[in-house]
Amino acid sequence: MCKYGRFTRGLWMATLAVLCLTASGCKKPKTVVLTKEQQKEIDAHVLNEVPSPTIPLGIQFGEAVRLLGMDAPKGAVRPGQKIEITYYWEVLQPPGPQWKIFGHLESSGKRQILDHHPVRNLYPTGQWKAGQFVIDKQAFTLDRDFSGKEARLWVGFFDEVAWSSSKKNVRLPVSSVGKGVRGKGDRVQVLTLAIRQKRGKKTASPSNSKRSTRYTVPFISEAPVIDGKLGDNSWRTAPPTAPFVHSNGKAGSGALATTAKWMYDATTLYIGFQLKDSDIQSPFTNRDDTLWKADVVEVFMRTLQDGESYVELQANPGGVQFDAQFDSHRAPQWKEAAAKYSPNWKVAVALDGTLNQSEDTDRGWSVEMAIPFTDLPGVSTTPKQGERWEANLYRIDNKGPRNASFQRTWAPVGNDFHKLEGAGLIQFGKRPPASTPTGK
Repeated sequence: MCKYGRFTRGLWMATLAVLCLTASGCKKPKTVVLTKEQQKEIDAHVLNEVPSPTIPLGIQFGEAVRLLGMDAPKGAVRPGQKIEITYYWEVLQPPGPQWKIFGHLESSGKRQILDHHPVRNLYPTGQWKAGQFVIDKQAFTLDRDFSGKEARLWVGFFDEVAWSSSKKNVRLPVSSVGKGVRGKGDRVQVLTLAIRQKRGKKTASPSNSKRSTRYTVPFISEAPVIDGKLGDNSWRTAPPTAPFVHSNGKAGSGALATTAKWMYDATTLYIGFQLKDSDIQSPFTNRDDTLWKADVVEVFMRTLQDGESYVELQANPGGVQFDAQFDSHRAPQWKEAAAKYSPNWKVAVALDGTLNQSEDTDRGWSVEMAIPFTDLPGVSTTPKQGERWEANLYRIDNKGPRNASFQRTWAPVGNDFHKLEGAGLIQFGKRPPASTPTGK
């Protein structure tokens, strides 16, 4: 097992530390003698006062470490450019010597590895003490073959000894995601770097994929009353989608005709559904019940701020809600995904008929959803004009929750409701310019 030594002071050497610095593992520890200058560098980057990062995050790993925030370049960076980022770590309790920070900088199928020990490998976690704040600067050159418009940085801690000795990928668990974006496998997205490409070079982006199902979401200046009815003036500015179709793309009968609308303002995304239904039925009354086993509308949405995470939102004719956040396709299981995600969104339903009374004749129902942007993964502010998200909308009728004949979808991608690759795209429409106060 690879062990780290303790700091000792001497006249001509500041510290004797044992580090595993080889990429292939801890085969033979290297003895690193720290000079006075290196010790001074450590001292300058280990504080006892709370620092002030420009990007606050508040992400906690296990019970030991909190990433208070980061500093990063504000503008776009270019492939081949040297970049410096800074981590601000708070030590809650000594994490132990086995941990190493990993960084995955990813874009369009490309990954650049940024694994390191803090303070230029001079101050590994085995030396951290409770109450310290470690200022960890990392300089690197962005690989020249990055081709996307942006790169996302994912961060966590892995057990270097377990990986080196037996290739076991043991990671420090993420106990609180803070303002980051949770990813699969105990890693958190902490930064998005805009990438400036050379002139004349066209780059591919998942949001620019050729897709037949698109919707431009209009910006509204007056929020609708969330009452389940789509009669407000703001809803009149939003065009309806084409009628929903079967999962194979074929048109369905008018008996289950379904359309939807989208719109947004500075704080909220609004989705409205209009559904024909001759028998409105759903027995479910509790949040996160299995609403899809009866009449329901469903929203699947991925903001593209995180390449894996997406949300599922549902509402039934009784106004009951279901919400879940998945880290990747159908993972974790839906019960866990629902338990960990409780956004503060609103739902209202208006019935043209009666609920759970089969002896009468119903005509349909409508739904309004109001979803705060800040309750969506990776979103901290109003989307930019022209920004695109992946999404799909579904409607299931009580007469056949497991029968495709009684299901309709906005963007047909087959029978997997969770499939967002190749589904619909929403694009946020033009926003009015901010008003400027006139001078006297």
